[in-house]
Amino acid sequence: MYGPGRCRYPLVFACAVVAALALAFPATGQGRFRIHQALLGEPPKATFFLEVFDGAETPPAPVDGDHLRFFCEGRPLPLLASSPLEGSGEGTAFIFLVDISKSLREPQMRLMREALSRFVEKMGPADWGALLSFGDEVRLLADFTADRQRLLREIDALRLSDMTTNLHRGLVRTQELARRLDEGLPRRRVAIVLSDGKNEAVGGETREEVLDSLRRDGIPLFALGFYAPPLEPMRPHLEWLRRFAEVSGGEYFPPNGTPLGDILKELQRRLGLVWHADVDLSSLPFDGREVEVEARLAWRGEVLTDRIRLRLWPSSSSPGKVTEPSSAPQSEMEGESERAASTPRWPFFLLPLLLLVALVLLFSLRRRGSFKASPCDRTGPRELIIEINREGHLEDVFSLSLADKATLGRSDDSGICIKGDPALSGLHCELFLSQGRLYVRDLHSTNGTYLNGRRLSADAVPVAAGDELLLGRTTVRLRRIGRENAPA
Repeated sequence: MYGPGRCRYPLVFACAVVAALALAFPATGQGRFRIHQALLGEPPKATFFLEVFDGAETPPAPVDGDHLRFFCEGRPLPLLASSPLEGSGEGTAFIFLVDISKSLREPQMRLMREALSRFVEKMGPADWGALLSFGDEVRLLADFTADRQRLLREIDALRLSDMTTNLHRGLVRTQELARRLDEGLPRRRVAIVLSDGKNEAVGGETREEVLDSLRRDGIPLFALGFYAPPLEPMRPHLEWLRRFAEVSGGEYFPPNGTPLGDILKELQRRLGLVWHADVDLSSLPFDGREVEVEARLAWRGEVLTDRIRLRLWPSSSSPGKVTEPSSAPQSEMEGESERAASTPRWPFFLLPLLLLVALVLLFSLRRRGSFKASPCDRTGPRELIIEINREGHLEDVFSLSLADKATLGRSDDSGICIKGDPALSGLHCELFLSQGRLYVRDLHSTNGTYLNGRRLSADAVPVAAGDELLLGRTTVRLRRIGRENAPA
């Protein structure tokens, strides 16, 4: 349990604190190199936030093109610029996720409040903060704000009130907040979690789904573990908390007796030593797939490396650039007319052959069994055609009746059951008609629903012909072929 406790021998206690800090943080002279976050800007540029730390007051120098290299799929990626974040005027958006379940003890909660308050008071002038609590449910106590007094009031009001814990949902909600693109919000995001690692919620996200989401998002998670004695029953929960932090690119701090305030103070100092590097990705195809980028730093005769995954959005659908859908659904006849204007004429005798090849391919794709639609999805008014694509390959095509809303996900209870993609949630999103328009709404999925490259919030968003939905690793293309209640 965190806290100094009582000690009759101050010198012995001081030595114990120094030893604990030596275990919790790298010693001077030991290189530490980690990619905290990667952001895809306007292609072909990406920005990487790097922790370069040697245990001293300043990061090792130089971190430049002669010492820092980036690679992807064996290809070198040119470094455009690199500079320390400190002094650049760019802040950090911190997300604090706090456990308020009664599996903890009141002295621990008091330490959390005091340490978080000191952390907030020391935040930089350009830093923002948001506060989440989790127990029986996840609550957003303070949305992103630069108002430190508001954050301090909400932290001071934290109490142990809930009987169960929903850590997995809290981690997912943290990642959702970290993806926000609010104007003025700092690009760099850091999550700090204080918990005993328990997850007692029934249903919801599994550990594997949370791990997969953390790997894909690249939001660094710094987790501070707590326990209420005896320690032994808590070790499995703390081990999972450690895995969540390390997979995200962050770090886990065990309950080894080090004062919580000292840990957060040292962590805050280290986070101020981060560098950002702009990298040219023009040699890579921006086709919506995920790639692994490796960074290598030559330092004191050794090469330090780290890797992170990055999705290469096409320039027209980059998360940093919003692509608005058309104002009204396009009819099938209009779409065919536009294509006819730019499509070359083929010899007449080739048309039957092409039709035969298309039928054979369609039949073979349906035989794969990767996707399944419930019988009601293939009957009734054929008002919408849905094309399922994965990694650029067409997997299935089927029609959907829009007489009522339909859910998409990997659960057998979904109206459109999509198999073979572990990144999908059981009930991922839903399509529905309202006043003659087609809408899509995310159903609190683990990895989110993206419309033309932009992640959806909790609100329903209209969609039109030709729009693309990204669900996990699966792309769903939509095409209206008639208005509501129109005959097939």
